[in-house]
Amino acid sequence: MNGDTGQTIGDGNDFASIHARGERVDRMAIGFGVAAGALTVAGAALLVVDIRRKRADGRLSLQPSILPTAGIRLRLEF
Repeated sequence: MNGDTGQTIGDGNDFASIHARGERVDRMAIGFGVAAGALTVAGAALLVVDIRRKRADGRLSLQPSILPTAGIRLRLEF
């Protein structure tokens, strides 16, 4: 303590809420990391499938899409 006026010592509830929030954020980070890894693997698999297919058979195409929205793009050629 540095002796400033108006400082009080918390009763422990503040620390408990900060600790609980930190654990929740840690779990969210792990979840997003797992989801990012799964999406990376899925995107790489789609790229490999698209590369290996012949161009003559390319009337139907599935490919990963990043911009403007993330997802899978379905393309039909006529």
